[in-house]
Formats: sequence, C-alpha cells, structure tokens
Amino acid sequence: MFDKTLQFSFSNPMRAWLKTEVVELGRNIQLWRVRSTGHEISLQEPGKFTYLLPLRGRLDTTVGDGEHKAEADSALLLSPNERRTRVSPAPRSIYEALVLMFPQGSIRNSASGHRLTQGDLAMSLPAGCECGDSLRAYTSFLGTELSRRASPVARPNSLAHAGALLEEMFIGALDEDELRASRRTSAGIKYVERAEELMRSRYDEALTMAEIADALNITPRSLQLAYREHLGVTPRARLTQIRLEAARALLRGADPDQNVGSIAFDCGFTHLGRFAIAYRKAFGELPSETLR
Repeated sequence: MFDKTLQFSFSNPMRAWLKTEVVELGRNIQLWRVRSTGHEISLQEPGKFTYLLPLRGRLDTTVGDGEHKAEADSALLLSPNERRTRVSPAPRSIYEALVLMFPQGSIRNSASGHRLTQGDLAMSLPAGCECGDSLRAYTSFLGTELSRRASPVARPNSLAHAGALLEEMFIGALDEDELRASRRTSAGIKYVERAEELMRSRYDEALTMAEIADALNITPRSLQLAYREHLGVTPRARLTQIRLEAARALLRGADPDQNVGSIAFDCGFTHLGRFAIAYRKAFGELPSETLR
C-alpha cells in the first residue's frame, strides 16, 4: 500500500487482523479501504499525497515534531513524508478507513504555493470546512458505490472522471489563503471565451481546471478569477452546466436502448443522485421526465 513499511505491529496480538482493498481510479489515484483490529505502523511514502478518512475508530499520526489525529467526523491530508501512525478501533468494533493516494506530480503542479507541497507536513480537515466536506462526501460515495458488484461507476470512463474530480477536490481542500498563485489578476474575458470553447468540445473528457488553464497558458487561479469576474461562477460550475446541457440534448434525442444513467455517465457525471438534483434545478424537471 505504501512505498516502504519500516515497522508494523498489532495493538492486540491475540485479536489481530488487517484487511485492505484497492480500486484504481483515473489519473493513477488509488482508493483503499482499510479494516483493522488496531495497529501501529511506521512508513515512508516519498511519492504520493495521502488523504485519510476514518469511518470507524481513530488514527493518530506523527510527522516530524507534529502530532495529528482524525476520527469519523474529520480527515487528514498528508504530503509525501515519513510518519508513524497508530489506528484504534471504535468501541466494540474495528478501525475502518478510506484512503486516497494521489501521485505527487499533478498536485505539486496545481498547488505549488501551498505549504503542504513543500515539506513533511500534515493538515487536518475538521467537519464544517466546505471543500473538506465535499471531498469527504464524494470519497464516501465512491467507497460505497465501488464496493457494489457491477457498479456503473466502475466503468473506465467513469473512473477517469472520478479521478479528475477527486484531484480537484483535494486541491480545493487546501487552505485557499495559502493556495493563491503569484499572479492574482483575472485572465480576462477572452480566456473565458476560449475556455468555454474547450469545455464544449471536450465536456465528455475527464478534465480538471488545471488542465484547462494549462491549455490556455494561464494559471488556474487566473482562470478562476476571470470566471468569477465575468460570469459570476467558478469554471468547475460552468463545466457542470455545459455537461447538463449536453445531457439534456442527448435525453431529448435518446434511442430506445439508452437510459438516464448511461447518458449521465457519458456526459461526465459519476453520482446519479447529484446529477438528478442538479438537472432538476437547472431545467425544472427530472432527467427521467425529459427522456419520456
């Protein structure tokens, strides 16, 4: 699971077991489920950022001179580092967590101004942090959905979209005050127009806003400021709207063998419940009503 395990021991050798499962998402992101009766581990992970989301029990980790903890209502973001972690089971239960592993390259490129990308650091995400709550909810959804047999989210295209969205959520969960790029001016309306063209032509691809900004040769921050200045929305929200419009057009002209789920997945959505809510908010009817 990690690059190198330096030490491992169970908290109670008389009642000791550990089970891990992994799903490979898009962008080389891994989603792990870890279940344990309790253990301690010292490890080195030099190449990946880690997101730890306890579902049951608690974890305590030491990074350098800092100590951090997370329980079921919180999470931890960790840079590539060396650390020692103790996981403790919930009362009369076990320890269970979802763990996301992100390759460091794309995170460092997109969040180069954040302290988490510059050393052996950890960052707590308590409940109530908007970006952190979004990442927590989507990670939990994927953990549940991908544990189902024959889940439609397990299709390669959907896994690619899930990876792109997780990467963006991870970056968004970083402290926005520290994520400000050196260029803080808006890119201007012409870049919004070019971004719109790109989004419309590639809405079905697993795009991140960092990739769109890179294609336009501007920073993600400049693109975000331009969208807020000229359209009053974020680029991600605008891409979602474009995908909703595309889904509506496909639903209206759907073949008999097509259904709401297949069209939503083809347009880049991975959470059908959220898709239906967003669709109804945008068009005043459910996607199933458009399909009739």
